[in-house]
Amino acid sequence: MALTKEQEEFAIEEEGISTGFVALIISVITFFVIVIVVVAINIAPLEFERARLTAIANTEYPLQQETKSAADEKLTGYESVDPANGVYRLPIDEAMKIVVAEAAEKAAASTNSANQ
Repeated sequence: MALTKEQEEFAIEEEGISTGFVALIISVITFFVIVIVVVAINIAPLEFERARLTAIANTEYPLQQETKSAADEKLTGYESVDPANGVYRLPIDEAMKIVVAEAAEKAAASTNSANQ
């Protein structure tokens, strides 16, 4: 390859890499850096919120835990509240089924009496 006068003067030899190729490599690297930064900026708040919720779940107040467990026990357990008056505590699921069944019986009875 013949060298130009300037190249001979400064002893510059071509390396076979075009400036367009170098610009392309720089552009691709810049693009990926921008993508990584944008993703990091969007993920950071989500990770912070997850860590905050985990910390809250692990450090609940003792009174709050006692209140929740007492409420769960009352909502899911059986208990004799006032046996003299026939007052008992049932699990909420069973109580709702009984109320729905009683309402259906009343509705059927009122429909039958209205039809007669």
